[in-house]
Amino acid sequence: MPLTNLEINEAFEGGRFLRRSWSKAPTQTTASGIWFDLSMSPGNPFAQYYFATPLQATALARSADGGLDHGPPVAAAGYRKFLHGFNIGTPAATCAPLTVELLDYLAYWPGIAMDTGVQDLTTGIAIPRWTAAQGTRLMVVEQNPYVGGAQFRVTYEDQRGLQFTTPTLVCNTQVSAGTIAASASALSGQSGLFLPLADGCAGVARPVSIEFLTPDVGLVALVLVKPVAAFQINEITAPHYYELPRDFGVLPEIKDDAYLNLVALPVGTLAGTTLQGDLITLWSPA
Repeated sequence: MPLTNLEINEAFEGGRFLRRSWSKAPTQTTASGIWFDLSMSPGNPFAQYYFATPLQATALARSADGGLDHGPPVAAAGYRKFLHGFNIGTPAATCAPLTVELLDYLAYWPGIAMDTGVQDLTTGIAIPRWTAAQGTRLMVVEQNPYVGGAQFRVTYEDQRGLQFTTPTLVCNTQVSAGTIAASASALSGQSGLFLPLADGCAGVARPVSIEFLTPDVGLVALVLVKPVAAFQINEITAPHYYELPRDFGVLPEIKDDAYLNLVALPVGTLAGTTLQGDLITLWSPA
């Protein structure tokens, strides 16, 4: 059930809230209409690069890996945590307009070489926090530069335990680490930020395999995420403040130990720019 205004006010009056700043300073060159993973950029929180055993699942958590600070664990005390406010701004003209999406990063399968053939993926962990029935999605992140144009498809398992294979997709030619590999809006064979799901799929439980139909150099990672909320920078003269209950009519839940970070859809290069803002969470009795 959504929180009432009275419950929101009680959380603030009772000191059950946190406001934390964040700042990202990308060094990678990006391009218009191609999504970019800001978790791989320096700043606050510090960058992470999906370094782990190739083709095997690794979980992400606030306590172990950082990410945006959203406050202490609260479930054991009988509370649920929610995103209440989000503030974002930049002085850089190449950043506006800019869409950013806040994600809970659950797990990743790194070090996928872009050779032809099928590569099986191992999931020897319990996926934390969210289930496929709750809308988890997969994105393909460039770990090490590729040439571009490689064709691939991913087989995944949904919330029912059924397996599906995506349509054949094409990697874009943006060669910066952190690029979302099939998200160039001007090219055919692109899926956008997330891999497309078959009818009836509420989300992705795990990726099963990836197959490259044409070869390329470079490495990619498959990353399982839970979308939280999306925001916009329309111009650079003032920060943009979003109050989730007022502006969207929702308070997205933030699970304990969630690894939160951002992806962005720029209109030009983000290299040498700064994105900064605040994250406001509150917690209320479950």
